[in-house]
Amino acid sequence: MSEKKDKYSLWIVPKGDTGEAIQKLIDKLADENHAPRFVPHITLVANIFASSVELEDVANRIKRCADQIGSFAIKLTGYGYMEEEFRSLYLLAEGEGLLIAYQNLLAQFPQVSDEHFQTMPHMSVLYGKYHQDLKDEIIATNPLALTEFVVNDFDLYLTNNPVEDWQLSQSFRLPSAT
Repeated sequence: MSEKKDKYSLWIVPKGDTGEAIQKLIDKLADENHAPRFVPHITLVANIFASSVELEDVANRIKRCADQIGSFAIKLTGYGYMEEEFRSLYLLAEGEGLLIAYQNLLAQFPQVSDEHFQTMPHMSVLYGKYHQDLKDEIIATNPLALTEFVVNDFDLYLTNNPVEDWQLSQSFRLPSAT
């Protein structure tokens, strides 16, 4: 009998003032709309399935990639939304370092090319199914204050359901940019 595999996702989680501001926005929107609370993040790789034995190999592959990527800046350029539960309302993200990260991770995690994350980097702020009018109202009443942050590490999260149970598994420090 094979060992149970858990589902993991590799994220960029904003820290400091930007992270706090976005977490407050997520919590506020969750409370107002009866939605789940979650850690603000940009997904680099999703659907990493690993048993406890395989997790060390996954961590080594992430560490190899992280060691090749220096810290970098990400800009949040505005809101967007879709009719999808996990991309209901989000902030668009961009930055040259983000593209480099996806390219480096692709060598270790082939599913990066199959996922939609690299084609539209984003940070969700509300999960669920909501009418467009509500999303437009949220955008109009919640202007972005802090729109740039520096990425110093990648965080591997255990992302088995439900959303409220997602938890940090490991962090991987990026070398300081010179």
